[in-house]
Amino acid sequence: MKLTLTGSMLLSGLFLLTSQVYAATATTTTDSSAVNNSTVTSNDVVASTPEEDAAITKTLTNLIKNSKTLSHLNVKFTVNNGIVSYTGTLDSDSQAGMLIETAESIIGVSDVDTSNLKVTDSEQPFADMVTTAKIKGLLIREDLFGEKDLASINTSVETHNGVVYLTGIVDNEQQIQNAVQIIKSSVPDVKKVVYNVRKAAPTTTDDSQTQVNQNQ
Repeated sequence: MKLTLTGSMLLSGLFLLTSQVYAATATTTTDSSAVNNSTVTSNDVVASTPEEDAAITKTLTNLIKNSKTLSHLNVKFTVNNGIVSYTGTLDSDSQAGMLIETAESIIGVSDVDTSNLKVTDSEQPFADMVTTAKIKGLLIREDLFGEKDLASINTSVETHNGVVYLTGIVDNEQQIQNAVQIIKSSVPDVKKVVYNVRKAAPTTTDDSQTQVNQNQ
């Protein structure tokens, strides 16, 4: 199942609701045993209280309501300890993918449960489509709200039998390494990550691009 991140970024303005709404309810800690701030990403923030779940619910409701693609769908969802659970029947993989991606891109969401989500006209293995959509949402979230350097807008994600393939253009190799780290740590169903990206050369010196290939 292949989905590109470019179209999803059209929702970037709405994703700002995530940080605004969640920040108003999220708890803070001064415990010295907390994770070092230098290693924390937007994907490390997980809702753990009813108030935080309510913030996610409000954000996701607004995102769905304001989407021409999603607003008419007969789908319900609940949020419990950061897990978004969808229930309903959809017509296409693209509808399911966008729902999953939208939920995953919200700060505080730890997972999206699709066990009660059905697609009547699925063209791809459902598990691969879910994996692809989750990864897209995670990368968008980190790109918008996190501190890790990513190039999600120029990255395509494809999943076949649990193996994730990343293609696109990056500014440096660290961007793709960051993406691989997020995928491996956040999506347990992924068997392997394979990337084939081009590293853009500085436009002031050369328009050529360097190929970067790796299996991880």
